[in-house]
Amino acid sequence: MNCPVCQSEALVESSLEENLSSFACANCEGNWIRGREYWRWLERHGHNLPEITEPAPGQSAAEDAVTKPCPECAFTMFKYKVGHGLEFHLDQCMGCKGIWFDKNEWETLRARNLHDDIHALFTAPWQAEASREDRKRRLEQMYIRKFGAEDYAEIKKVRGWLAEHRYKHELLAYLTDPDPLNV
Repeated sequence: MNCPVCQSEALVESSLEENLSSFACANCEGNWIRGREYWRWLERHGHNLPEITEPAPGQSAAEDAVTKPCPECAFTMFKYKVGHGLEFHLDQCMGCKGIWFDKNEWETLRARNLHDDIHALFTAPWQAEASREDRKRRLEQMYIRKFGAEDYAEIKKVRGWLAEHRYKHELLAYLTDPDPLNV
């Protein structure tokens, strides 16, 4: 099997975890896990670990927009958003269900205890939530560019205050009326 990133580099049998065999690329440091191997490991691994919401220091993952061929069956792999505050994608082959991890992706998922949720990552509900997170992040970035970070932080505080206020509707009416004291 050849690396789907380097194309000509042969993948070498390796291991990502105890009882989880993989095939590694010495050049780009990516890893290929066969779908059935991941499911076997997951069964032996036991219960689902709770997600850690803060990334481990120094963990980052590479991201590239190019689709990759499956190293096992040569189908084009699909990209799936990881989400949960992580901005990279995983590649999965729809033919053999194998998963490609670019450099540091497995380690990043493991640091967040998401490595035992990879099977869920390929589902429609997970992808819908990851897309919502992505849209929210992009909108926040747009507002920060438009208002500036300080003003955006201030308006978020005002929104929070308004949301909990017992006169919320009256306050909003007052704020949106061009001349609220005009009689």
